[in-house]
Amino acid sequence: WINRKEGKVYSSSTNFMTEYDGTAPGEYVWRGTATYNVNYVFKSESADKALPAEVTKLLPAEATENYDEEIVNSPELSATELTTADGKWTFKGWDKSTATISGADEVVTGLWAFTPKSLEPAPPTEPEPVPEPNPNPNPNPNPTPDPNSNPAQPIPGPGQPSPSEPQASNDQQSQPKQEKTLPKAGDTDNYYLASIGFVLLGILSLTILSQIHKKN
Repeated sequence: WINRKEGKVYSSSTNFMTEYDGTAPGEYVWRGTATYNVNYVFKSESADKALPAEVTKLLPAEATENYDEEIVNSPELSATELTTADGKWTFKGWDKSTATISGADEVVTGLWAFTPKSLEPAPPTEPEPVPEPNPNPNPNPNPTPDPNSNPAQPIPGPGQPSPSEPQASNDQQSQPKQEKTLPKAGDTDNYYLASIGFVLLGILSLTILSQIHKKN
């Protein structure tokens, strides 16, 4: 009689009835006294490629002291991928997830696949970021002037004051500009002739008036 959960084993029913003290309750199953092992082996998927030491050292230890009709779960490995100098090994899994004892030892096989380094897919490369166009820029329409800068002065046109000259006030600008004109040479001659004519006319008038006075 076997209680695997509590680790209790009784070789016969008589032994069970006389030695059981009630300290290990549970399910007891009658099994033969013989025990069996579950052995684990690794196999390469490629017949021409032997497993390296990095893979074989992951092989689990055999599961011992398993009774007939007992079910043993296949163990998990500490690593399922290994990289070597010539490529990469990948664990494909066990040929059975559980082993059921049937009056003999069991063998569970784990399969490994090899990928040469030359056939390993290259890691994906991230594309270079493409700058997105900006059709609506946001310029500054009113930039703040720099007080230390000296902007170029515009060149004044004909009749316009220089930027460095003081500009006249609005009253001065509204008054018409008085221009001084000098008499021309011909105008001066006419002026003198007219003056002489007035003088002669005055003398003639005085003479006539004197003659009239004498006759009276």
